[in-house]
Amino acid sequence: MNQLTLVWWMSLTLAVLALSTLSVLIVRRARDEHRLAHDQSVRLILQEILFRFMVADPSRRETDLNNLLNFRRREASVLRKLAIDLFHLIKGSERDKLRNVLQLIGLRDDCLRDLEHGGIRERRLAAEALHIFKDAEVQAALLKALDDADAETQVLAADSLLLIDALPDIHYLMGKLVPAIRMQSRDVRTLFRDIARYYPARILARIERGGLSRVEKVLLAEAMAYSSDYCVLPSLQKWAEDSDVELRATAMRALSGMQHPAVLPQIRAGLWDMQWQVRAVAARAAGRIGLTECISDLNFLIDDRNWWVRYRAAEALYKLGQAGIEVLQLRATYAGCGGFGRGARMAALVLDELGISTLSEVIYLPAVGEHHA
Repeated sequence: MNQLTLVWWMSLTLAVLALSTLSVLIVRRARDEHRLAHDQSVRLILQEILFRFMVADPSRRETDLNNLLNFRRREASVLRKLAIDLFHLIKGSERDKLRNVLQLIGLRDDCLRDLEHGGIRERRLAAEALHIFKDAEVQAALLKALDDADAETQVLAADSLLLIDALPDIHYLMGKLVPAIRMQSRDVRTLFRDIARYYPARILARIERGGLSRVEKVLLAEAMAYSSDYCVLPSLQKWAEDSDVELRATAMRALSGMQHPAVLPQIRAGLWDMQWQVRAVAARAAGRIGLTECISDLNFLIDDRNWWVRYRAAEALYKLGQAGIEVLQLRATYAGCGGFGRGARMAALVLDELGISTLSEVIYLPAVGEHHA
């Protein structure tokens, strides 16, 4: 076989492989679209049936029950997802009716069984759906699921425990969720945000106990930004002065979200931090909280060597009102003046983006008007 023949056969093989791969992708896409359309159709049917139960329509009760039983066996995942969505949407007696009919068709028992013996997908969906039911057996099953081999199942079980007000001690919980906390998954961050929102005292109790790793501190600092209780401020202020860069920046970001003027010392210190990430977060915080005492510091930061710090500083000056805007207008006039160039360009950029005239334009425009007059 000569070299030309070898090249020809290799080209043919690659072409066949490419066509085969494309065919597989097309078939998979078609199958997924068909499944999605099917699930949507089933969901609409199930929704109509469940709504009839919630309005106590007895006309088709026996038929509806039989249909729900059939769907429970054939379309378990669709039924569970719909039940979860509806349970979050409705309140009062309708929620109780929904819970009763779901228990009547065996959804609770199916979820308990899948949570212990199902595959990963089944365990996750079961852990999420079990918050619909609040009895002691469900609570025990969810607590046991905190030891699941799958980190996402653990987090979903913890989330359900939070929703039914059966969350265990935070120290115990964080010990169980170590894999998810290390990965900093979106679900575990959302879980701790909700804990901080509804039970900030539990977060503080865990902090006071000590022994937290850097990753755990970052997680809790981010979560405390969602608390409306100012009792978390001292912990965040302390962490805003920590030696770890990520923790300082995260705590500063949380303080920014709480918008309390008592954090001025930490924000001002952050504006002069050695790390640009902290300076950028602190600059944004000064603007969000409305710390006019930081105007001179922000004016200096407009010339920072890091673009993001310069931008956040200019943005903060704008948010601080007329005094900050005047600083920006003045700085914008220094374009091309040696070391002031970076700050001048940033000030001009922010003013232009916001549709505000620079100082030179403010002076020039009336003269044009007078000339035409």
